[in-house]
Amino acid sequence: MKKNSFRFLALLLLAVLAGCGGGEGAGGTTTTSSTSATTPTTTGPTLLSLAVTPINPVIGIGTSLQFTVTGTYSDGTTSAPKTGVTWSSSSSSVDTLFTTGLVTGKTAGVATITATVGTVNGSTQLTVNGPYIAVSAGGTHTVALKSNATLFAWGSNRWGQLGDGTTTDKLVPTLSGTALTWSYVSAGEFHTAAIRPDGTLWAWGFNQNGQLGDGSFVDKLTPPPG
Repeated sequence: MKKNSFRFLALLLLAVLAGCGGGEGAGGTTTTSSTSATTPTTTGPTLLSLAVTPINPVIGIGTSLQFTVTGTYSDGTTSAPKTGVTWSSSSSSVDTLFTTGLVTGKTAGVATITATVGTVNGSTQLTVNGPYIAVSAGGTHTVALKSNATLFAWGSNRWGQLGDGTTTDKLVPTLSGTALTWSYVSAGEFHTAAIRPDGTLWAWGFNQNGQLGDGSFVDKLTPPPG
């Protein structure tokens, strides 16, 4: 009888344990495990280099120019950085440089303009010229080339050598013609010759001996329109 009672109690204990769950650990505590999910971190392309434009520009004193910057990235794309661009100039005596990349010429000289984003930078050279970059004196008149590529003349104008379309003498510099791009000028005794950036040669004024080179002996009062 005692043996049967012991067996009954053992079976009863096993039934109770089974009802409570067989996955309990020591002390009746249920153990569980969990895996925390890791979200992958994505990063954009890396900035490799910066290009500042326009490249090596030339401006006159008192004139302004807007610089821009373009970045080249590790994925092969190019675009303007949206934020974080810092501008600097190597010579504050030559120009005034604003935080937007706008520069204004102050005195004649050369400065390096640099754009920086983080540790990446790009540069270009800025040349600031004075109001006039060349002058030539004829027999009774003077012509000058300004830094903005325009021509001005003054003095005697009897044969139209000042190029302003009249034969009236001028006491102050007067714009020659309507062409606004010249690269070189020279004054003769009563005529003027000048070269345009495309390499073509033009002349006006006294032409009694064909010195204007246009196949005639007719005086010209102005350079051709530009």
